[in-house]
Amino acid sequence: MSNVPMIDRISWKAMLLQFLFMVLCYSVAAAFYPEEAFLLGVGSYFLVTVVLKYTMIMPFRKGIAYVRMGHFSDAISSFSQSIEFLDKNPWVDQYRAILLANPSAFSYKELALHNTAFAQNELGQREEANITLKRLREEFPESKLLP
Repeated sequence: MSNVPMIDRISWKAMLLQFLFMVLCYSVAAAFYPEEAFLLGVGSYFLVTVVLKYTMIMPFRKGIAYVRMGHFSDAISSFSQSIEFLDKNPWVDQYRAILLANPSAFSYKELALHNTAFAQNELGQREEANITLKRLREEFPESKLLP
């Protein structure tokens, strides 16, 4: 077990949104294929979210894996790629509850910035970590991840 701290907060509003979207998928499938509605509706929802999760946010997922392994330089590189992608595509974070089946109260960008600062700190890069935390504070002033 890793000694890397993990924080997980669930947004119940996002969970409800996911459920409602799944019901919508089921309803659409039921309208056209009532016999296979559950399999087609709910199955297609999960298939889409899994594919998107493993394509759109792969750098973020790699960064988390690198942090858990203690490979902080690689983690910083992966989180940087993730932040760059999310800067260009903010809608991914905005609709993460539906698109990526992610009910987290934290956005991917918020977590990527926090994890980057953590990795920088672990490597002794205190000045860079402070700069990253400053950016986190500026972009997410209400973040529960802030020290």
